[in-house]
Amino acid sequence: MQINNLLKQIDFIKEIDKIKYIQRKTKLFNSNRCENDAEHSWHLAMMALVLAEHSDKPIDILKVLKMVLIHDIVEIDAGDTFIYDTQKNHTNTEQELMAAKRIFGLLPEEQAKEFIEIWKEFEEGHTDEAKFAKSMDRFEPLLQNASNNGGTWTEFNVDYQKVYDKKKAIKEGSAAIWNYAENLLNESVEKGVLKKLQLNIRLMNFQKIFNFLAQLQVYNDRNWFNEHKAEYDEARATFETLINALLFSALRHPKNSLQ
Repeated sequence: MQINNLLKQIDFIKEIDKIKYIQRKTKLFNSNRCENDAEHSWHLAMMALVLAEHSDKPIDILKVLKMVLIHDIVEIDAGDTFIYDTQKNHTNTEQELMAAKRIFGLLPEEQAKEFIEIWKEFEEGHTDEAKFAKSMDRFEPLLQNASNNGGTWTEFNVDYQKVYDKKKAIKEGSAAIWNYAENLLNESVEKGVLKKLQLNIRLMNFQKIFNFLAQLQVYNDRNWFNEHKAEYDEARATFETLINALLFSALRHPKNSLQ
């Protein structure tokens, strides 16, 4: 039994070497070289060890380490999806679950079951350990982009509100780290490396939405709607982003929002 387990574990160890070849969009600190998944996972593990005292709740640090070390192994099969990708959903649980079952399934049964459950716990993000692990996962690329004059924010024209919406998950694990992260985002705006959506752009997008809704009212036809569903989805996404941006601005600057 021990020899059989050992052989399975070695097969798994060989398989996960592939994670070193998976390139992320985010670049290393003060660098032009893209980070790979193995480097990312190692860095999160070190961050979790160093920053554990800032967790809002008591955590099992060993479980957190397991989470951050295995959370991206599924990308060997599923690939890495850029967090700001507008064409593909960053959360592709079904495809990633299939990958988890295949890759972790190389291990002995009990170990495979443990790793799959830990991976699921991280993805669901409900436990204190998962919240802190996800905080690390959101915090590292923020630090990297800030060190690279905006990094992927600048490269892919990602505005402040989109970044804020993704990064606010940090506060679920640590108020102290979120406070630091939010200040860093604001500093990036002041430096001009992270752009806020301007009012004229907002108005143009609102006009686009209104035009679409006006056409929908005129045609009032299900077939027409089905043919233009992509436009509807884009309009809805734009509308939600703009509303969130306006509400966020109103909450931060209540006097200015009334003017």
